[in-house]
Amino acid sequence: MATALVTASVMVGTILPVAQAAKPYAASHLVRALPSEARGRPVEVHYLYPTAQTQPVERFGQGKLFNAVEVIPDAKAAQGSFPIVLLAHGGMRSAFIHTGWIASALARRGFIVVVPKPPGGRELQAADAANELLLRPADLSLALTALKGIEPLSSRADMTDVSGVGFFLGGTSMLSLAGAGFDPEGYRQSCNVQGINIDCGWLSSQGVDLTTLPDDFFAQHTLDARLTNLVVINPELTSVLKPRSVESIKVPVKLISLTNTIQSPLAPAEQLNSIPAYSTVNIESASPFSAFSECTPLGKEILQAEGEGELCQEPGGRSRAEIHQQLIDEIVAAISAGPSK
Repeated sequence: MATALVTASVMVGTILPVAQAAKPYAASHLVRALPSEARGRPVEVHYLYPTAQTQPVERFGQGKLFNAVEVIPDAKAAQGSFPIVLLAHGGMRSAFIHTGWIASALARRGFIVVVPKPPGGRELQAADAANELLLRPADLSLALTALKGIEPLSSRADMTDVSGVGFFLGGTSMLSLAGAGFDPEGYRQSCNVQGINIDCGWLSSQGVDLTTLPDDFFAQHTLDARLTNLVVINPELTSVLKPRSVESIKVPVKLISLTNTIQSPLAPAEQLNSIPAYSTVNIESASPFSAFSECTPLGKEILQAEGEGELCQEPGGRSRAEIHQQLIDEIVAAISAGPSK
């Protein structure tokens, strides 16, 4: 599994324009480096958005294992005002390539998609992993704020309609932005209890001891009141969130589950039911790997030879493209209702 999550290279976009109303959009893509005081270095932020242009085309996610998607670089934005989606896809060390399919699909549906690029698998040190729980929500908030000064998007972005969509640890980041905070002792013990922290093997192999984290580490917390609703797909670490902070989440939250394994670290904690406006959808024919990009023919051969063929396989007999379409439809249905009142 490490091969696909850590070594897949990152680049740029596959589009088959999807009609919204009477007018189809293509997905355009631009990148900005934003100074980050929290990180002490710039954050690379990818913005994908609707455009009427169809040329030139470049590829987002140029890797041999997984399909890239096509985007139009730095194109003129389509006419109109478009809702915003903050997007965070993947776990602690996931390859950024897996962002492309959902980001481009949402842009083609008429959303401005804001995606900070987190440290890559080889770039991220295990000793810094806990910091990412705090830095990734901060990156998302920073990228949203910067949108007001980015052309050609500032005049097209509807800042009153901002949704968060997060997969895995990205889902945890979205819950954090909406008010959820970590229970210090719960997180410190998350590698001493089975089925909580998916990164324990890696952390342990690198000599990281979470039990040494001080209480004041968890006092740092980025909230963003601009979020109007959330869609989270198998968010991580939900059992070690503070119960009262979960209850305090004011925006609607739709949880989509891609796993039926109750003891999985990706299984939603029971306490999420205390979110006042909370709904769930379970895609029984899927697995967490369904959230990955589609595999290339060569990728299927390589991963099968390495004993990781399950990264390209769907357990329910449906194709990954079909499951992606269901995910897109579920997400769009949740975020198209407009701001919560």
